[in-house]
Amino acid sequence: MRSKFAPDLTPISETDLIASQHDKRALRQLEALRSRANRAMSTPSVSIAPRPTDADNRSTTRPRTDSSRAASPTKNVRIKVDETYGRTALHNAVRKGDLSAVRTLLIEQPELLRYPDKRGNQPLHYAASASTPNGAKSVYVLLRAGAFANAVNDRKQTPLLVYAISTKDDDDLVPLLLLDHSANPRVRVNDKFLLPEYMASRQLYKIAAVLREFM
Repeated sequence: MRSKFAPDLTPISETDLIASQHDKRALRQLEALRSRANRAMSTPSVSIAPRPTDADNRSTTRPRTDSSRAASPTKNVRIKVDETYGRTALHNAVRKGDLSAVRTLLIEQPELLRYPDKRGNQPLHYAASASTPNGAKSVYVLLRAGAFANAVNDRKQTPLLVYAISTKDDDDLVPLLLLDHSANPRVRVNDKFLLPEYMASRQLYKIAAVLREFM
């Protein structure tokens, strides 16, 4: 039975994050965000107003992780998971970077979008990991389908934090995608650092600037 939930699954080309003509506007928006972040980095005294978030994204609750829960908007949907990690087919497709399978699963089984594994990781957590093939493209597809940018796993890690602690490159594309979908940049990494300060301490200044821009 198809869910009433209708994800937005705009196709993605191999060369651009966004393929269709009307979605090229999203690329221009990302470039505008990058320009704002660069200005913020070059102007230390800049004042940034708090970014509003919608009511849904103020919640950090996630579906229960026991076998009896249903994370889908559709009732009585049986979800097949592996016994070891509790991963769904969507988790595995994201891990492999199989964008075709990701899009197909989101159409046929939209209830998998926010379904957590045994450690509380939703598919977006997997996509946000810097080691995931086609990670940025998977992040984009999942967010467009309605993934929750502030979902937390059992370690209280959001997808933004997962990316931040896993990346070695100063690439701000995944943070921009998450932040533009109301991800919270005010994440505490440890007793010493919030996320922007942590990235700056690792000399990942472009990411640090983008995070500050959204605070």
